[in-house]
Amino acid sequence: MVRSGGRPDDSGTDQSVYCPYHTLAPSRFIFSSPRPRDTVKKAGSALGAALRSRIHELAQQKDREGVWPDELPVDGISREVWKASMEPGAHGSSAINHDLFARMMVGVLEGFLPTVYGNVLKILHLWLTDGTFWRVQQDLLVTHLTGDKYHRATLAVLPAMRAAMQTRPVPDIIHRTATRRARLGDVEVDEGDRIVLSIASVVQELAEKKQDDVYPVFGGNREETNAPTHACPGYKMGLGATLGILTAVLEAGEFAPNPAPLVVELAPRDIGA
Repeated sequence: MVRSGGRPDDSGTDQSVYCPYHTLAPSRFIFSSPRPRDTVKKAGSALGAALRSRIHELAQQKDREGVWPDELPVDGISREVWKASMEPGAHGSSAINHDLFARMMVGVLEGFLPTVYGNVLKILHLWLTDGTFWRVQQDLLVTHLTGDKYHRATLAVLPAMRAAMQTRPVPDIIHRTATRRARLGDVEVDEGDRIVLSIASVVQELAEKKQDDVYPVFGGNREETNAPTHACPGYKMGLGATLGILTAVLEAGEFAPNPAPLVVELAPRDIGA
């Protein structure tokens, strides 16, 4: 079973997978280092395999029940992945390649949940460290920011959010294996070489030049002509989800500083007021 939120209990018998919990260790395995530690490999491989297995079982179940993709939203991501998992020239749900569906869905989840999760944590950490948190909350609440919630959030929260993403991007490095001999600037690259790129250096250099550009965090702009191969198609969705989470936190109630530097106290709003 695939569950939203939560994490496995300590009994060791829980066979369900939990999102985003089960996506975090595989993401750390993939992105943390070109040479991850054995503990990172072990956890990432185990949780990633469990995630793929449960989604594979879910696809088989839905196929047997004959309910997918008709029950999904018209423009749902799962619907599109389901349709893309059909064998060439085949028709009907029985033509679905369940393994392909599971692998693609894991790819979608790994590309979205851990990065949004990591960005939210890093942004809040930075904001609490440098005091931006209090300024942004006040900006969000002041009376001259009229309009709907999204409009107010784009004015008050989004600029500080993008600045924080340039300061502490997620991931902060990426690594690739060269598939052929090539030349990068003044460096000769041989097939099989591991190439490590510091995204943090790239976006911080842009910030120093006063360029509000977080596309490097997403691998480039997918909508431009001749877009980079790994440019993320979920750029707008990722920004929107991160903005929504941060805005929801800031609107949760009245925050007050705590003696511990990265801890705040929250007084929930009176909903009936």
